[in-house]
Amino acid sequence: MEKELNSAIITDFKIPTRMCVGCRGRFPQKDLYRFQEMNKKLVDYTKRGRSFYICSLCMKQDKKKIAKILNGKFKIKNIEELAKY
Repeated sequence: MEKELNSAIITDFKIPTRMCVGCRGRFPQKDLYRFQEMNKKLVDYTKRGRSFYICSLCMKQDKKKIAKILNGKFKIKNIEELAKY
């Protein structure tokens, strides 16, 4: 059995997939960056609390769009922290 995910064919359904908050695309979990909001700052996931995933294409291209999403849902105002990754 095969399933198509964003133009990539996945044959093993046991691969965990997650959604990017920017483009809403579904990708294998290992291909995404995982962050969380802590004190209105963007930090790496600390294994406690709520987190979100961003794909590498969204991190490079749509900084304004990602900033709007992060400010709306997670109250993160500075997007410059993404430049470190």
